[in-house]
Amino acid sequence: MIRLNGSKWRVDIAPELGGGLLAGRYDGVDVMYPARLPVSGFAPLCLSSFPLVPFSNRIRDGKFAFNGQDIELEKPMPGEGNAIHGHGWVRPWSVLSFADKSATLELVHDASDWPWDYVARQDFSIKKDAFTHTLSVTNRSRSPMPAGLGLHPYFPRTSDCEVEYAVRGVWTGPVHGIPARREELPSYMDFSTRKVPGPEFIDHCFEGWTGQAELRWPDRGVGIRMGADDAARHLVTYFPCGEDFFCIEPVTHMNDAVNWHGDQNETGLRVLAPGESLSVTMTLTGFELS
Repeated sequence: MIRLNGSKWRVDIAPELGGGLLAGRYDGVDVMYPARLPVSGFAPLCLSSFPLVPFSNRIRDGKFAFNGQDIELEKPMPGEGNAIHGHGWVRPWSVLSFADKSATLELVHDASDWPWDYVARQDFSIKKDAFTHTLSVTNRSRSPMPAGLGLHPYFPRTSDCEVEYAVRGVWTGPVHGIPARREELPSYMDFSTRKVPGPEFIDHCFEGWTGQAELRWPDRGVGIRMGADDAARHLVTYFPCGEDFFCIEPVTHMNDAVNWHGDQNETGLRVLAPGESLSVTMTLTGFELS
C-alpha cells in the first residue's frame, strides 16, 4: 500500500490491486467508500476506486470490429457476459515514483486479446484541499487504436447524503449497460438540483455532463466538489438498491462506443495514432459544511 498524506486529505493506493484506491479521507472523514478488506469475491469491486483503461464500462459480448479486424475480448468479471472496464482494474501496476503527497503508477500492456500495445499511467497528488487523479494511455503499437478512459470512485451513501450534477440526456436500452437510444432524463435521474437520491435503481451512462458534481454528507459535516477536465463529458452513475455506497464516474465515452456508429462528438470514443496519448483528470476538493 502507498499512503498519501496532506493537511486534510489521506489517500491509500494499492498498486497490486489494479492500481486502485483503498481509502480517501478528508478532514478525518471517509468521503470515498473504504475498501472492504479482506477481499471477499471479485477483488476490484471491493475497492474505493479503480481505473478504466483502455475503455470504460461495457463492450457488448466482448466483441467489436475495427479497421477490418474482428476482435473478441476476455471477460474477467464472473457472471458478466460483456467485456467490462478494460485491463487496468484487474492487473498489478508498477510504482514509478512515490512521495508524501504524490505518486505515479504505470501499466504496460503487450498486444493480446486487445491487439494493440499501450502504456497507461496514473498520477495522484494532494494539494491543500484537493486530491487530483490523472489517468492516461499512450498507443505504443504501429496502427491506430480505439481508446477511452474513466475513473470509478465509490462514495458512502448515508440517509441524508445529497448529490448534485447536471447532464443533458441518458443512454438506455433493453440490455443492461448497453445503449440503444438517447432519452430525456426522467425525474428520478435528474440531479441538476441538489437532492438526496431516491430508492430507484440507476446504472446508466449520461451525455452532456458539465464536468462538475457536488456531494454532501450533512451528518458528517463535509462535502466534496468533483471537477473533471474536458475529456470527460460523459458520466456513469451507479445507485444500487439497498447498498450503502454509490458511484459517480467521469468517463470519456459512452458505453459500448466501439460498436456505436456515430462520430467522436457523439460517442466520445478516440482513435489514437501510434504514439498518441489520451488523458482524463478528476479533482476532488473537500469542504466543511457550515
